[in-house]
Amino acid sequence: MNPVANSCFWPRAFVALQPATNPDTHRLVQHWLSLQDDVAVNWQQDCVLIDVTHLQSTVGSPHEIAFSLLQLLDCNQATRVVIGVAGDPIIASFAARHYADSSIVAIAPWETRIYVADTDIGKLLDHDNQLVHELRRAGIRTGADLAAVSERVVQHLFAERGVALWRACRGVSSATAPEVHCRYNGVHCRVVLPPRTSSQRSVISHVRRISGAFMNALHRIQRQTQQIQFVIRTDDQSGKNGTSILLDVYEAPIPDLAHVLVNAMKQNWNGSAVTYLELGAANLMAPGGQLDLFSVA
Repeated sequence: MNPVANSCFWPRAFVALQPATNPDTHRLVQHWLSLQDDVAVNWQQDCVLIDVTHLQSTVGSPHEIAFSLLQLLDCNQATRVVIGVAGDPIIASFAARHYADSSIVAIAPWETRIYVADTDIGKLLDHDNQLVHELRRAGIRTGADLAAVSERVVQHLFAERGVALWRACRGVSSATAPEVHCRYNGVHCRVVLPPRTSSQRSVISHVRRISGAFMNALHRIQRQTQQIQFVIRTDDQSGKNGTSILLDVYEAPIPDLAHVLVNAMKQNWNGSAVTYLELGAANLMAPGGQLDLFSVA
């Protein structure tokens, strides 16, 4: 695995523990969760899945978060567990289930496609036999098979469950790229910043990068928008939502979105370390300004 996976900060980050049925393990994980401010947890049959995206800004990289949890379990002599770390919940659960020889298995988002390329779809979806059957019936048997299909086809044939797995298999292309969800009726981009990103120059650099990803996504699907939601989250905000700014767009294409975002940020930023940025637009319009009423919901 590329060692940079141990030190980078990901747009989304998930930690999965397998198995999590032992009472002592359950108690220790609950204790660890009670000490964290910004986590979401999903207890499954034999696995616990934790969304640690926002925890990166206070604890460190996803691998460091997993290591701190493993240390707690080891110090208390809990039953041995495998911790899967990934940028998607499906991949994190897969890593924890199928790499039992390791204590921590970190699959970076930009390495996901390599890991799942030859993996049987059934191993990726341990508890969804119906979707596995539908995918195999369509000739899709591995992660690479699914990643090669377009999102629109996956949406049409397998609905949201299929799209979720498709995104998991695709991963992202690089460590620094913002996560982009692009549909004909909406575009959303987000990025988690490293801890203590408080210098104006660094923050502006991240704003420019996410604005570029957002504009590229709009261009790719040939859509326009009249309103953009810009979310800034700082380390002194206890809630996950951060500060939300609605920006009206009066020209298409937008002349200099990065400049607009930087000015909006300066007016709403108190100088604290920025931990998270998000851009979103819904109700997109086709070229010429017509609302796209026939886009897939």
